[in-house]
Amino acid sequence: MSNPAPDAKAIRALSAGAEALRNLIRTGAEVLEVSKQAADIIIPELVVRTISDEEVADMRRRQRAENGDLDDADLALMKESLADESAEGELVVESDE
Repeated sequence: MSNPAPDAKAIRALSAGAEALRNLIRTGAEVLEVSKQAADIIIPELVVRTISDEEVADMRRRQRAENGDLDDADLALMKESLADESAEGELVVESDE
């Protein structure tokens, strides 16, 4: 097979470029159509704000009450007992034997 004339190579390159441009335009039109449809949908507003330490503590108290978790006094006792155990220097070693 012989080499095509330079003009044929240029025509093929232009054809490939035109096809790529056609695909780009089609993709852009599809995106714009989606944007037009999305504009009709009411998107809920997301409010982001910083909450205070008091609000955090209140949320945690309510969560503990709902879940039946330990209250602050129980947690303090548990931490104290864990601190006592670690102060005694107990070491637990697990082995496969």
